[in-house]
Amino acid sequence: MDIFSLLLLIYLSYRNGVKAKQKSLNGVLWGIISMVACFILEVIGMAIVVVYFCPNIINVNRLSTDPAYKETAVQLLQQEFIRNPLDYVTIVLFGIGGYLIVRFILDKKPGKQDTPPHWSDRLGENQDTN
Repeated sequence: MDIFSLLLLIYLSYRNGVKAKQKSLNGVLWGIISMVACFILEVIGMAIVVVYFCPNIINVNRLSTDPAYKETAVQLLQQEFIRNPLDYVTIVLFGIGGYLIVRFILDKKPGKQDTPPHWSDRLGENQDTN
């Protein structure tokens, strides 16, 4: 996990923690749940990218049988991600999907709605001031 993914993970977890506090739920718990969901979906995204987008780069069968091939496979994947950054972006988008799943669950939870929403939560709303 690089620094960009780590900072994104922290920020998204913080946003879900704030949303949970607005709903009178434990913000730290929901922040940790967000981190776990983002991490799990990034791992799933990595597996999908390796199996479907990079089948010619590494041999998955050899990876499971030859322990010495693991270092070579890691180097080959690093070179592939540098050569084709869309693979890395796909993995990050899977992680953001984990955040959105937890956010959806939080939105469906009942809670008090007295506090105004954060400006980033209102980005899609109509801003007419007539």
